[in-house]
Amino acid sequence: MSEFTSGNLILNRNLEAVEAFRPTKVKTLNDEWSVFFTSRTENRFEEPNEVLDAKSDVPVMRFDNAEDHGWEFAIVKSGKVLSRFGFLYEQETMDLVELVERLDPDADPFEDLFMNEESDQYRAEMLEKLYAEKSKQARLEELFADFDLNAFAEFGISAEQSAELERLFRPETFAEEDSVFEHVERFKKILGIEEMSWVSSRYEDLDDEDQVR
Repeated sequence: MSEFTSGNLILNRNLEAVEAFRPTKVKTLNDEWSVFFTSRTENRFEEPNEVLDAKSDVPVMRFDNAEDHGWEFAIVKSGKVLSRFGFLYEQETMDLVELVERLDPDADPFEDLFMNEESDQYRAEMLEKLYAEKSKQARLEELFADFDLNAFAEFGISAEQSAELERLFRPETFAEEDSVFEHVERFKKILGIEEMSWVSSRYEDLDDEDQVR
């Protein structure tokens, strides 16, 4: 089973305000951070949800990591999303499939791209067409459309942490295909949330069931 981690992160110094978000459960991660879950933000950070509805001046960071698919976060304060970032490992494949379907609605994109003897050559041709429409660099830059490094100041990060985040969240970093799976771990280490692994309301429910038995 692959990891799917999901939850709302809050600084322990702000825990007294967590009830404003109507949590279903709160769990301490470490000396600095806790995570909480709500009834409407169990799987993804979507609107409407209790965190945005609360309009609290306490900053919260929604964090999701689907091990085989990608990861994302959103920093929220006063009912507004201050910064958001998401990275899907399969984005290029999804874009290629969409392109093939657009060029030939009768095609079987997965078979043509990956399963035929000619798939390697066909996929290379489609990649060339894909990046002719919009360059790989432009697509990488789009990842940062809603990203704001300054939002992390809400969590009182140090100048060193800010510099490390700035080095991480660059298009050229995410262009390094050999290390894309390492970026989320690097992000967690910078913020000191390494314990945010195999954490979700689902896992917590399973733990509770085990304790009852």
